[in-house]
Amino acid sequence: RSMFSSERLEKGGRLAILPLLVMGLLLLGATEIGLRLFGFGRPILFVQDPDVGYFPKPGQTAKYPGRVIRINNRGMRAADISDKTASGRIRILMIGDSTLAGTKVSNSDLYSSLLESNLNQRAGKQTFEVLNMGVNAWGPLHERAFIRKFGTFNADVAIICGPVANCFRPKYGLERLPFSPAERPPLTALGHVAYEMMWRLRERSLGAPPWAFPGPLQDAQAKVGTEAYADMAAVFQQHGAEVFLEMLPARQVTLGLGSDHDGERLFAPIRNRMEEIGATANCAGAIFKNARDRETIYHDGVHFDHYGHRLYAEYLAERLIARSEKVRAAIKR
Repeated sequence: RSMFSSERLEKGGRLAILPLLVMGLLLLGATEIGLRLFGFGRPILFVQDPDVGYFPKPGQTAKYPGRVIRINNRGMRAADISDKTASGRIRILMIGDSTLAGTKVSNSDLYSSLLESNLNQRAGKQTFEVLNMGVNAWGPLHERAFIRKFGTFNADVAIICGPVANCFRPKYGLERLPFSPAERPPLTALGHVAYEMMWRLRERSLGAPPWAFPGPLQDAQAKVGTEAYADMAAVFQQHGAEVFLEMLPARQVTLGLGSDHDGERLFAPIRNRMEEIGATANCAGAIFKNARDRETIYHDGVHFDHYGHRLYAEYLAERLIARSEKVRAAIKR
């Protein structure tokens, strides 16, 4: 009797577990679908490169709530391009980090796209083509390597963008970043989330890198970055481009809320070095001091929201018209 009793219990236990397994699978499926709706599982993919470190895989699109990120045939956030510009067109190549990449807004809302629209409106026709080679976590060593390897894309004007602190950012690859490599894209949204969470935990355990703090190591790395900016500018100049280094100070400076002495210290040698080779170097000051709704300019402490992209595009348009001979001549034609 005891034998038959235990057999009935075992069968009953199996039947009781089955609904739990079904519920668990349904929950996993619903979680996977929900995460995919928020953009997980199909992220922007990056090519690992021995020279550049990494850059966006050409020809891809990623959709997130409220925005679409499109990468063209050259890895840029811009429309597909050919090797040569059309007759009568002025090509402006912008290269920089996440402040230029602007991954929290759609392509049409980037300050590079808005700059293109602004200049074309002033010219009265489609005269300007603005390319956005902004990549998250890039520094001057990544940018110089990219230009050396892939060329200047026949740019008439080059604008090197980014915060001042980028000058001491060393070159590294995807091993230091939570970005998905093109060779091994995530198979599921849950796997994508797990990968990013594990990387964040690893980043916290390692702490900030030593060059992130003022001191001899940061100063030495800043000198390396400064020379990389100068080298990159020289390559652009050799190919006939006007070069502008447009750097962003800390958020409290652009909003007129305070100063940034470390940023000023870092920018001074960059400006001097760029002037030595005949390139224009500028670090924006309190450019948003008088803007309305200043709290909506940034979506975090560094990166612009939609309003910030629009204001910065207007600022850059005025600077180019005032300082670029090629831009002024094209608008007056």
